[in-house]
Amino acid sequence: MTTVTDMEALRLVWDEAFLAYDFGPAHPMAPIRLDLSARLMRDLGLLSHPDVAVVPATPASDADLHLVHDPAYVAAVRAASAPGARAEPGYADGWLNVARALIQEGETEAAKPFIAESLKCNPSLGRTFFFKAMIEKSDGDYPAALKSLEATLAQYPRDRVALNQVARILFLQREYRKTLDALARVDKIDPEDVQMHYTAMLAQRGLGNAEAASREQQLFMRFKAEESAQAITGERRRMNPEENNERQAIHEHESVPLSTLTAHHGGGAGSGPGGMAASRTGGEE
Repeated sequence: MTTVTDMEALRLVWDEAFLAYDFGPAHPMAPIRLDLSARLMRDLGLLSHPDVAVVPATPASDADLHLVHDPAYVAAVRAASAPGARAEPGYADGWLNVARALIQEGETEAAKPFIAESLKCNPSLGRTFFFKAMIEKSDGDYPAALKSLEATLAQYPRDRVALNQVARILFLQREYRKTLDALARVDKIDPEDVQMHYTAMLAQRGLGNAEAASREQQLFMRFKAEESAQAITGERRRMNPEENNERQAIHEHESVPLSTLTAHHGGGAGSGPGGMAASRTGGEE
């Protein structure tokens, strides 16, 4: 009879990069599900079992991608903004958009030169620093990722996506109290932020605060999006493009001069540089 000890150790592919993507809060493929699964296996001792080998993920080659994706689709994603970058090489967002497509495909190493070109065009573009941080986080260079996120937050101090990433990285560094400090900033922006409550739950567990962790878990379960929401709201979003735009994690707004807002509403509070309202990371006002 063949036993586990007679065979090669079971290999489990796991990498923190699996948590870097985001298809929106209502998408069923939320990275939280992978994080919870990995933590459950770790808590049960499966990852430290002598017959289990945890191996990192390696970037997929084109041949690998073509096993599950049409080659035309792969080419379209990779070159989503490449024509713009070539046509206008001084346009920072052209290079950045190529990097974002590559990061979405998990090709963080290939994205690095495009991030570098974007920063050459505009060394202070907050969006570029955000995605630079995502690459650095994937590489495990947490101090560099935090530094890049600081550059983003210097321009968008109320960007809860960036703040949640700061908290996540601090948690990975086991800086649980600093994690909660970062999440307190998110709470002031949106008390119903799902990612905030999830990370707070983990940080409280790390500190041994079972009661606080339980409360955060309850809030997480309360505010997390229903998986059926995608289908339920589909027809309305098709009929109302503006509402569908607001629902996207990364989206754009058409802005107006601050003087116009002041004239109509008697104030201009909450605006960013140039009379533009700050939005989620990646969206250009």
